[in-house]
Amino acid sequence: MSTPQGAPSYLRGTFQQTCGYCGSVFLVAVPGQIGSEGPQTYRCPECHKGFPVRASGTPTITLISKRTDGRRRRYPEGEH
Repeated sequence: MSTPQGAPSYLRGTFQQTCGYCGSVFLVAVPGQIGSEGPQTYRCPECHKGFPVRASGTPTITLISKRTDGRRRRYPEGEH
């Protein structure tokens, strides 16, 4: 499917996410554009765990509260 020329961008949605690995809370703003939305990954701003979403570009992340797990390491690569 091709992108309609001049298709306007829009905010597909916003939601609050709590990371199941580190406990941080953050706001996710998902961009959209008709005809160009596909699989994207956004990451927890504290531990960098990845989460899938359908969007036209990389979602914007705003940290609300820091991690609560007492650890300092990042989420292990390759784990889901």
